[in-house]
Amino acid sequence: MKLFILYGPPGVGKFTIGRKLAAKTDYKLLHNHLTIEPLRKIFPFASKPFIKLNRQWRLNVIETCAQNNINLIFTFVYAHPIDLPYIKKIQRAVKKHGGTVEFFALNCPRHILLRRITSAIRKKQGKITSPQEMKEIFGRYDLFSPIPGVPSMRLNTGQLTAAQAAQKIMAVQKTITHGNAHRSE
Repeated sequence: MKLFILYGPPGVGKFTIGRKLAAKTDYKLLHNHLTIEPLRKIFPFASKPFIKLNRQWRLNVIETCAQNNINLIFTFVYAHPIDLPYIKKIQRAVKKHGGTVEFFALNCPRHILLRRITSAIRKKQGKITSPQEMKEIFGRYDLFSPIPGVPSMRLNTGQLTAAQAAQKIMAVQKTITHGNAHRSE
């Protein structure tokens, strides 16, 4: 099993790139809102029960995919250093079943993120759409640092289309499949 983790702040294009990758590969897509939306209907967003269940659900899906050799793309907003222990749990769960994890750090300039989040599609999907709320999140959390201790391919989605980013990730997937891991760019 191969797990691709696409991580970065809201609005960077994780879902769009993940969809393009899933359409062109045998990978399934576990985008972060698949678990957020049902939980948000029951618990306040970011409350203790919300966070606990969200992490458990995602980890259970990832580990079950690893057990069944199902390749997976997981999109994630990584907040440094808060989320590092959770990332380690994911790595252990995948490795325990013989799988591998590859990390892709998606980023783009903040002014582009603030513009992107106001899109009608994001509003329809129940995602953050307020530039003011986004600025507050930027002030509270470090969403731009790479995950320490793991090689991450960095992709600037302010300079790449979603299709171009997906192509770069697919090139890495082909390299990994053929045994010559290409780790960062």
